Amino acid sequence: MKKINLNDNWRMHEAPLKWDKTYLSVVSGLKDGWYNCDLPTDVRMPLLEHEVIKEPLQSDNCRESEWIENRSWWFEKKFTGKDIDFTDDIVELVLEGLDTRSDIFINGHYLGTHRNVHYPFVYDVKEFLSPDDNVVAVRVTSGLEEVSEEDLAELDHAVSLESRNGGKHRGDARRSFVRRPQYTVGWDWGPKVITVGITGNVFLRGYKAIAIRDVHLQTTDVHWGPGGKGARLKAVVNVENLSFIGTRSCDLEISIYREGNLKAQK
Repeated sequence: MKKINLNDNWRMHEAPLKWDKTYLSVVSGLKDGWYNCDLPTDVRMPLLEHEVIKEPLQSDNCRESEWIENRSWWFEKKFTGKDIDFTDDIVELVLEGLDTRSDIFINGHYLGTHRNVHYPFVYDVKEFLSPDDNVVAVRVTSGLEEVSEEDLAELDHAVSLESRNGGKHRGDARRSFVRRPQYTVGWDWGPKVITVGITGNVFLRGYKAIAIRDVHLQTTDVHWGPGGKGARLKAVVNVENLSFIGTRSCDLEISIYREGNLKAQK
């Protein structure tokens, strides 16, 4: 597997909430209003750096930036394809964290919509990539705007809100319908600071023939022997065969290192 990190040198732009994914070319064509940033980031980080807002965790400044959840936020990253191995069977774009409702594009192609900060967005983008210049773009909103009054009617009084516990400016019943960090909507120990942004790493990864999807290690036994303390491990590896019609055989070798030193091999 080859991995190309795309965390550095992004830019971010604010836009009206009604500017949906069809506004990609409009936003990309804007000359002014861009904020430079690196990932992972919440939109408040570049806004703080450029002194657009005050630190929301101080005093009651959080209330001054609640407008953030009522805007759409566009991220754009340009990169060269010189390091991409186009002989790979697949080249996946991976966004480890998107908070929360996101539309993802590569070179103008709409890849899909993602609505879960707790699960990565993964898409094979090899057919859309160029060996020269490439652009990945992401439109992100809080996701709260998609929750309707009809949705809220189903909850009745089942959602605990700090507004009922003396927290006048904390809480939002819509949070129960959105897969995002619930505490950002306001908790007894924290203010209402709803996150919007790309909160995980972004990278390309290429695979030939097979792709290792999951590796799980379990300690089944710990014992003392002549050489000191030891352990027996059970490894479960999920390997995807990238050929739709072929079968593959292989030998699997697992090596475990600690601080650069080989500790176990099988």
